[in-house]
Amino acid sequence: MASIQLEPPLQPRSDNVLRVVLVVRISTVHQDARSLEDQAALLRRWVHDRYDGEVEFRKIASRGSGEHLDRVELNELEETIESRRYDLVMAEDLGRICRRTRAFEFCELAEDADARLIAVNDNVDTAVEEWRLAAVFSVFRHEGDNRNTSKRIRRTLRNRFQHGGVVQTLPYGYEKSNGSSLDTDVRKRPEAESVYSTWFDKLEDGATYSEIADWLNENEIPTGQWCRLSKWTPQMVSRVTNNPILKGVRQRNKKISKRLNKTGRSRSVHAPIDELLERSCAHLAFIEPERYDRTIRMLKRRNQKYCRGLKEGVDSRKNVPKKRTVWPGQSITCGICGRGFHYGGNGQSDHLICIGSKEYCCWNGVSFSGPMAASKICDAILKEVYKLPDYDEAQTIELRRQLEEHHRTRDDSRRRLEQELRQLRRQIDNVMSLVREGGPLRSPREELRRLEDEESLIKDELFAMNGKERDSAVLPSRELILANATRWCVELARDSPEFARVMRTLIPDLRVYPVRSIDGGRTVVRAEFTLHLSSVLLDCHGVQCPELLRIPMAVDLFDPPQRISFMTEVMRLWHEGKLTEREIAAQLGITQPVVQRAKRLARLLQEMSLDDPYGRVLDASGLGSKYRRHLHPRYRFDPLIE
Repeated sequence: MASIQLEPPLQPRSDNVLRVVLVVRISTVHQDARSLEDQAALLRRWVHDRYDGEVEFRKIASRGSGEHLDRVELNELEETIESRRYDLVMAEDLGRICRRTRAFEFCELAEDADARLIAVNDNVDTAVEEWRLAAVFSVFRHEGDNRNTSKRIRRTLRNRFQHGGVVQTLPYGYEKSNGSSLDTDVRKRPEAESVYSTWFDKLEDGATYSEIADWLNENEIPTGQWCRLSKWTPQMVSRVTNNPILKGVRQRNKKISKRLNKTGRSRSVHAPIDELLERSCAHLAFIEPERYDRTIRMLKRRNQKYCRGLKEGVDSRKNVPKKRTVWPGQSITCGICGRGFHYGGNGQSDHLICIGSKEYCCWNGVSFSGPMAASKICDAILKEVYKLPDYDEAQTIELRRQLEEHHRTRDDSRRRLEQELRQLRRQIDNVMSLVREGGPLRSPREELRRLEDEESLIKDELFAMNGKERDSAVLPSRELILANATRWCVELARDSPEFARVMRTLIPDLRVYPVRSIDGGRTVVRAEFTLHLSSVLLDCHGVQCPELLRIPMAVDLFDPPQRISFMTEVMRLWHEGKLTEREIAAQLGITQPVVQRAKRLARLLQEMSLDDPYGRVLDASGLGSKYRRHLHPRYRFDPLIE
């Protein structure tokens, strides 16, 4: 017999086994992990004191802030509750599950899944009618406690910083006494004096952060006691250079954390100027303050041209997610190394370049214009759509086969739903019988409502399924496909998110390769992809035909020189034998040397038995003398593809 009576009592869903989920959490990995088992032991004892039957426990433990709403453990907990296998969810308080209004929403999720939720210290029990009021007050109290704790910590740290405390991590060249958090106990390492002096000499002489990083690594200068990386990078050099502790000034609150309400995580943002704290520590200066300030101003002027554009003093790309990048940005893969392309190629904001090339692990340093690439790909798609032939009998037969398969799948789904509906009706009849007989069912109204909701859902699905007419085995017309292609490639704005989504659907795998004319010239890029026009069929019939309307394509993402673009017309006029080279040039509006180069190229193609004047560049030696990134000492070819 249970020692403590609970009203309403705990009751298993089935099998006379009470299935309980225990939710335990600690906020950080630095807290004592034994606290997780302490919480679980308390909850097990609470259940055993109130239920004397067989109990099956499942513990979901996590180490992370309750503010974080994208925790894996929270997702696992929600999936567990929605499985409807568990009768009870236990936690010390709602804050152990999650924080803010998401905790209240979780209570409602448990209620929807017919799982009872009890938060012991918050007096929340979803089996009690007034549980919502208790949950709201609990959420309000936890949010207020968090805010007050944050203010106390902030106040303490500000005061301690102003008195020389809160020394946490330091850049290369500094060391502090063990256990001390005071800047008076920090000292400079003597060997770092010459390093920083040479460092700033190089910057004043025009050296880049990359050159400084190479010099530091060549001389085996350590990155510092608190640095995770063992090698210097340009980003690390930039951070250390701009740290004013090098001139003997400590700073705090240059940035603050701002909570992202969607995930509960924080991101670092620039703090208001009145939040900045500074403390003079002359004994920590490696560089004279005047020289340091002068060098930083010089670097800002020198790097200004590489900064992102400002509109009325505000970064135009601030808070813009990367997924809104104008297509084809972040949608192109390098055919050489397998890495992506991003904007900013060779200092041109609208040009795309391989990320591997910038990181010295790919020799394909050829960049190209993103807007031009989008335009040429759209033009090529329209041309292919115009050339689509009429469908033959084999294609119609294939479509009919796939439609029949679709119909069989739909019929199977219909039979499954009808069977589930019959089972639900039997359950509803059983619940109604218990209600009439006054049986011991804990909450017959809630159970009946749940079953009726499920019955309505299945009826809706069956109604929608029965209302669909059987699709006819007719391929979409060329006019329909052309109308869709025109809307995609002509009517949609090239910088719109909708255009990017459509193009990513049509071209899921877009790869570019460097190519070069067989008679020399600059290296350019060619895109190769498969155009998936079957999305039109999916929209029209609910059936996808992958083998139909999948068109392999190759598109040159550049404007060819005149000798190539006019070669065919030049050779046609020359073989007619009526015009001289000069007359051909005058008729076509080009120069005579262009005509001569076009003729030489045509002869070369004939001798080599080729149709395409461009050939793929197979290694770095074929790029030409302009591209020398593969000659850099840091270069190591590291492809992601075979």
